[in-house]
Amino acid sequence: IPPPFKFTLECGPGSSDEWLQNYDVRYFNAASGCSLSYAVETLSRFGLNLFRLAQQDAIFVRDDVAQLFERGMSGVRFPVDEFACYQQSRLWLQLPVDYVREWFFSENLTSSLKRLHANLSYINRLYNRPDSDFFLEIR
Repeated sequence: IPPPFKFTLECGPGSSDEWLQNYDVRYFNAASGCSLSYAVETLSRFGLNLFRLAQQDAIFVRDDVAQLFERGMSGVRFPVDEFACYQQSRLWLQLPVDYVREWFFSENLTSSLKRLHANLSYINRLYNRPDSDFFLEIR
């Protein structure tokens, strides 16, 4: 899910068992985990900075070693722009490209947020998790 949308699956005592019953390692579910914007905002509170994306995982660097990365790696400057990082990644492949492109480049974020919510709800129904709670907002 592209910036500036913050998304995370909300889990609680009752949702873990249901999620595990319907989990299948052979199928990727884009309505799981969290978005890059959610991870960047949440982890920054703990002194972690976005460094880059590798496949579908984000790599973060602690504040106390960020300068070492900047000195040792040409072109690296913290904070890394999460929009540019996402745009250059393979995260686009997790959902239909037309959907992601629409969310990422839309000039009307409110309507994109509504479509994104509907798409995530639909994905949860496809994976037999129709009652899965999630958090979604514009950063």
